[in-house]
Amino acid sequence: MSRQSEGRLKARVKKILDKIPHSYWICTIPQFHVGIPDLLGWIHGQAFAIELKFGKGKTSRKQDYEIDRAQNAGAQTFVANETNIDILIETLATYSNERGKFNESKKSETFKESKTS
Repeated sequence: MSRQSEGRLKARVKKILDKIPHSYWICTIPQFHVGIPDLLGWIHGQAFAIELKFGKGKTSRKQDYEIDRAQNAGAQTFVANETNIDILIETLATYSNERGKFNESKKSETFKESKTS
């Protein structure tokens, strides 16, 4: 896994999140809680968790566990890599303020399973 490349993906997502009104998010530090997604936040009260991978990187069992916990708590979860990052960015950028939740019509099947292939 290339940390530098994963870092570029994270920078792209952070840039989009910075532009979304009424959003709050943080980058996590996995050394303090193994498996926690890379980014956690809220947009108009809707919680989300994002795990970023690069190349053939896949989520670990611990990451899958933490993603499941976030989903069970009501968060929208995403696992994205360089092949589907544009879909994630579009999903975040087209957040529908009127509905008060993520626009499901923009959400790719890629994110339904919350696992990389």
